Amino acid sequence: MEKKPSVFTLKRLVQPLRLIDDWWSEDAYKPLRAHEYGADRNYLLARRHPAIANDFYTLIKFVAVYIRSLRKVSSPEQIHPNIHYVMSILCKGGLYQRGKVMVERYYVVIRYLVDDIDLGLVAGRCVNILHGVLLSKKNQYSGIGVSFPKWSNSSLGNEIAFVSYDRHALDYLTQQPYFEMMMNEKIFLISSVNTVPKELPEVSFRRNQNIAKMFYR
Repeated sequence: MEKKPSVFTLKRLVQPLRLIDDWWSEDAYKPLRAHEYGADRNYLLARRHPAIANDFYTLIKFVAVYIRSLRKVSSPEQIHPNIHYVMSILCKGGLYQRGKVMVERYYVVIRYLVDDIDLGLVAGRCVNILHGVLLSKKNQYSGIGVSFPKWSNSSLGNEIAFVSYDRHALDYLTQQPYFEMMMNEKIFLISSVNTVPKELPEVSFRRNQNIAKMFYR
């Protein structure tokens, strides 16, 4: 087998260094890449949002206050986390183009129209289609999340939703043959692609790998 040399470009070296923002919350459980809105692409969330006033464009307004506070500190531990964050964004560089597109997310909802359908089975099938799309060499999209709008403690609910920063990714996903077939058979009702309302509360679930391993034995 022919061995290909590894090339460490500037981009490859710099990207890991940007994984520094663990100031986004007092309870932050992981560092994020330095980003104006604290983009968490694993969960498709903006951890730093204008609604909670911790994004770059809100904090940059307080530069004069931060400069005055820096004149009074006697050790690095006394520097406010917001100052570290603002400096990380300035060091990262960029055009700093504030706009709605940077925080907007889109969603599409699939509703099951058959009353006695196996909710777990059909939801699993939908997720498998998503995985197939993301792993396909023909696919140019990534970053699609899954949500269950009608979820409760007793049921997954009769809807599954897909969420993405890219509305074209959702259009591409719902055009897969399986979804078109289920639509034609009147089993699925697929909504149009809509913008996620900004006033909705943010909720995410973390997978506990140690618990999951118990069911594989």
